[in-house]
Amino acid sequence: MNLGYLVIVFSSLIAIFGVIFNHLKNEKHRKWLSILIILFLIANVIVGGIITYKENKGKLYSSSSGSLSGKLTDKTILNPIIMFGNTSMMLEGGLDNRRLMGIPLDIWIKDGELKVSTTLRDENGDILAVLVANEWKVSNSIFDKNFDENALEIIDKKGNVVLQLEFDGNYIRLAGIFYKEDGEGIYIGPNKYEKGILIISGLPKNPMGKNISIKNIFKYPAELHPGERI
Repeated sequence: MNLGYLVIVFSSLIAIFGVIFNHLKNEKHRKWLSILIILFLIANVIVGGIITYKENKGKLYSSSSGSLSGKLTDKTILNPIIMFGNTSMMLEGGLDNRRLMGIPLDIWIKDGELKVSTTLRDENGDILAVLVANEWKVSNSIFDKNFDENALEIIDKKGNVVLQLEFDGNYIRLAGIFYKEDGEGIYIGPNKYEKGILIISGLPKNPMGKNISIKNIFKYPAELHPGERI
């Protein structure tokens, strides 16, 4: 319901009650009507606040850009730790694209915060999303995306999760399909049993199958479930 329409309805009701109040002679009736008017005013404020919150939240999640918080709960950690399902891997000195088959993926720690930068492309080389030090921006080439303060998930036009990034305390949970500019596709993430790290290079154009299947962590469509986890 539109907030402006709601205000008109409540204002009209209160005006009608005011007219009735002025014509009432019985003090008891006037007292109860006064209480009713106050309750309507309170309800107007509450319902208006809820509608405004939902409208603003909807606008936020329809945005094509945002930022993630990767603040560490343990400030003494110096090397990033990536979680693939139930398996963790510590990256001494961080990770850059020279260390992982040229994947455009950089992970590091700066000022007590985990940082991620990457460029996500599809099999045709078109850019789907760009992350620069946790600041992200998606293109119109994706089907949907959902996010909250600590996680970002991107769905391609085939309905597949192609990037899942979540900051979880002192860890980064990561899964995705990364296509390089030369068209080579590389999957990095957990295996289908959510145990162990699975890295597959030389992916075909539609790689999703028995070995590669990233389970979404958000509900969709995001327009109806902004920031809602499964």
